[in-house]
Amino acid sequence: MKKLIVSLLATVSFQAVAYEKILAYECQSTARVGFVYDAAQGWIPNITKFKPVIYKIFETPSLKTRKYELQLGDKATLSDLACDDFSPNGLLYCDIGLGGHFKLNKANLRFVHSFDHGYFNVGVPNQKLALHPTTDAESLSPTQQIGLCVKK
Repeated sequence: MKKLIVSLLATVSFQAVAYEKILAYECQSTARVGFVYDAAQGWIPNITKFKPVIYKIFETPSLKTRKYELQLGDKATLSDLACDDFSPNGLLYCDIGLGGHFKLNKANLRFVHSFDHGYFNVGVPNQKLALHPTTDAESLSPTQQIGLCVKK
């Protein structure tokens, strides 16, 4: 009986935080460039073949705090990210956190996704998070992707 009540409460509380998501745009990266640290050569350009990344942008009409949500990858994760509304000139900005940014132009449906951590933040003291490596060899690799979106 206790298990049944706990299950019902968990279901009810989960439904209370659920909200409507409507697929508005689907995007795919077409190119990526970046930098990677090589022990022999230092920081070098990293232009490699890569598997294109799928991005999905959802409208969230039932939420008052944000109009859109960005999903990185083809499947939903716990890291789906809130975005601002489109600016008056048609630009959508999403702060991905940990040094990442996603920007979409509503008129031409081009996007850019940048990941800025790595290289510049080496050696910055941070006791709480391991975001600031002590050496270049431990650093993340800054990258930038571009691509196109399709309105759904």
